[in-house]
Amino acid sequence: MIQTKIDRAEQIQRSMQLIRRDLDHDFDQVKQSASQLTDWRYYVRNYPWTCVGLAAAIGYIVVPRKLQIQSPDTKTLEKLARKNKLVIESKSSEDDKPGAVKTAVTFLSGLALRAVTAQLVQKLASGMDQNNATQTGIEADWQEEVTASAS
Repeated sequence: MIQTKIDRAEQIQRSMQLIRRDLDHDFDQVKQSASQLTDWRYYVRNYPWTCVGLAAAIGYIVVPRKLQIQSPDTKTLEKLARKNKLVIESKSSEDDKPGAVKTAVTFLSGLALRAVTAQLVQKLASGMDQNNATQTGIEADWQEEVTASAS
């Protein structure tokens, strides 16, 4: 009777070990499939035409429709004017096309800005070179003093 209880306990332990081993394997599979299902490349590789169709549908929904301009008749204009819902926007022709003077001023101001920037960079570079030369001279003097005092 005691032997059967020991055998039964060992059998339970073996089955628990098998279950634990299977659980680890099953967990790894679930983890892998979850990461695969959340990866968009998986769907593009396995369902390319569905993805193209879905992208087209989303693009169709997201892109706004073309604004349709209607030319109302005089009766409709009168009704809108009476209800204070008529909005008139006037566009000047100056805003549509830049003139030759405006284009020239824009070009010349950009050119002047580039020239000033180049001059500033050149001055900074020469100042840095002088600073480096001064620093090198100071270091050389210091080295001479150290070698002289060491002798």
